[in-house]
Amino acid sequence: MVLGGVVWGKFVMCFEINPILYLRVIINHKSIKMIFHITATHNYETCPAHNEEVRQTFAKTLMGSDEKQLKVISTYVNAPAHTFYITIEADAIENIYQWLDPIITDNHYDIEPVADMMAALNNTNQ
Repeated sequence: MVLGGVVWGKFVMCFEINPILYLRVIINHKSIKMIFHITATHNYETCPAHNEEVRQTFAKTLMGSDEKQLKVISTYVNAPAHTFYITIEADAIENIYQWLDPIITDNHYDIEPVADMMAALNNTNQ
């Protein structure tokens, strides 16, 4: 018998934990991935099109997403506006912070959690 307990205010609740069920939950646990939309803006001085060092670091960072447990879903650019749009899948935003660290001073970043529109609509209908 394995006992568990929770302190709730003045009360202590004790209960029996089924170790087999507990292990089954741990084994079947899948990490929840979130999707983030990143808008990265820069100026002429830090533009990868005009700065070879920035271009190489930016490309290396984009290609290194697997090392940070990220999946780049899409990348787009509006070159005249000096703006990149990146959609990424991640377990945690901290992974994105670590991933962006080499190029953090080259851009201003807006990072927003987003959801698939059809999945969101399907969830509202339930």
